[in-house]
Amino acid sequence: MTDKRLLYRVILKLMAAAGIIALLMVFLNATFNSGGDIDEVSPVISSEVVYLKLANVEEGKVTTVIWENKRVGVIKRSSQTQLGLMQQSSKAPEASIIDLESHPWRSIDATYFVYYDKGDSGYCPLFFERENFKDTCSGIRYDLTGRQDGGTKTLGVPPYHFSNTGELAVGRWTADY
Repeated sequence: MTDKRLLYRVILKLMAAAGIIALLMVFLNATFNSGGDIDEVSPVISSEVVYLKLANVEEGKVTTVIWENKRVGVIKRSSQTQLGLMQQSSKAPEASIIDLESHPWRSIDATYFVYYDKGDSGYCPLFFERENFKDTCSGIRYDLTGRQDGGTKTLGVPPYHFSNTGELAVGRWTADY
């Protein structure tokens, strides 16, 4: 009789341990997975456009907006950084993801950098410190063009354009509807 009791006790403890481990895995997965994947940046026009007044964006500070349930960061580069980028290329790129990826600025305007506020590993937000972004999970650092320091990884860039009224419109490459 005691052997059966001992066997049932061991089975019950193993089932409880397996349940706790499965629950912890679900919690960890939910912690680092905040929603949809933003690696696919599509030039398809979205019905939702988010506007941000550029007067509210301070130099050297990240301003975030939410577009299609994704955090989009906007930072105004310092005049010294802008000058360095202008020396690399004085011509602005075309408003498309293909041109931005190959251009030294990685933005339509050398003054601002617009990017998805998501690191390379597990949807972790980025932390901005001085002239670098740091992925809070992996520790990877990106410069103010969104390129990894000494690597090939880059931060994603959403579709955006600058309006004539001094606003940044996130969600479209052009002002045409």
